[in-house]
Amino acid sequence: MARNGINKRELDKWAKGLVKEANKSLERAARRNRARVPVQFEATTAGGGALSGGGAIESSAHLARLLMWLDAYAQQHPGEYVDVARFVEEHELAEDASVLAFQLEQRGLADLARIFGSGAPHVHLTDEGRVAVHDLKNLQKDRAARLRHTMDAFLRWLYDAAGDRSPADPGLFLDTPGAFFAGTEIPRPPSSRR
Repeated sequence: MARNGINKRELDKWAKGLVKEANKSLERAARRNRARVPVQFEATTAGGGALSGGGAIESSAHLARLLMWLDAYAQQHPGEYVDVARFVEEHELAEDASVLAFQLEQRGLADLARIFGSGAPHVHLTDEGRVAVHDLKNLQKDRAARLRHTMDAFLRWLYDAAGDRSPADPGLFLDTPGAFFAGTEIPRPPSSRR
């Protein structure tokens, strides 16, 4: 573990130095050519995949699935708002529909119509939400990213499931939210298909 922490620190230090040098170069270029607007970079340690500034949606099984579901609904019912509680009921989730809707709104991926007397707000994808769906669909084709997510999610699940040192059935992982990547289920081995 300590070695990973050192590598991350060194990587962060390198990235900050790179950003600092890039910003200096951009400032010099802006002084030479005042007609252009200077661009500034920011150093981040996020491993990529953050959609619309609010965390990695592709790793959040419920949010990514909700985005894909909203996109499918919008294809059939353009311009209509839909009650997020329908998504929660269809997928038999224990999540609060309002919280899911608010998380999408915070990221700028959905507009909410708060209807008096209704439990969950009604949602409609924004343009940013449509772009996020497009990005998720492209990410679904990235086998390496899917494999990285699957291995990481499985190891987290295994650590939690076998934390008391009792044997855990690896097939049970496929029924957890971690078994989803970019809004779709990870492929199941032929012997474990439902």
